[in-house]
Amino acid sequence: MFGLLYASSVTVSIVIFVPFVYLPSFAHDRGASEFASAALVGIIGGASVAGRMGLGSLADRAGVVRLYQASFLVLALSFAIWMAAASYPMMVVFALVMGAGYGGYVALSPAVIAHLFGTQRMGTMLGALYTSGGIGAMVGPPIVGLIIDRTGSYRIAIACALAVALASFAFLIPLARYEPANESPIAREQAAPQP
Repeated sequence: MFGLLYASSVTVSIVIFVPFVYLPSFAHDRGASEFASAALVGIIGGASVAGRMGLGSLADRAGVVRLYQASFLVLALSFAIWMAAASYPMMVVFALVMGAGYGGYVALSPAVIAHLFGTQRMGTMLGALYTSGGIGAMVGPPIVGLIIDRTGSYRIAIACALAVALASFAFLIPLARYEPANESPIAREQAAPQP
């Protein structure tokens, strides 16, 4: 189960850092000013903060695993918006949607770990899970840069990022069938009063 979480986190991290590197140049190549192009990164950050606060508070009502999955799906589908973006306002929409999904991923990761595995070794598990972000940041932007250099097309690179982001969501689909740690038979047995 942790392997699925880790695989999804590595694959989503590969694409998360791509807009931070390439969205400003994409926008500038399409006529946006340098300031407007750079502002898109700030919009992603602002939407991420909003996503962290909003989705974190929704987790108890919507179900933490389901909301975590939804964050990954929203993040993945945001790349379809970027791929279709022909105007600056569409790039802003991409930045808002992508940032919200990114915020959900960051905010809900600890809650998903606690939900599925309990809190006893949560620090160790989160530390291990967060190494995936470093792997993604190291791998994603250079690969996308190589695709852009070889094909001369941002659209092909964005389509590849979309496919990788959808794979990250697919890794999470089986998690819905796992019982929460506090409801598993082992946890119930450990929580039961001892005679």
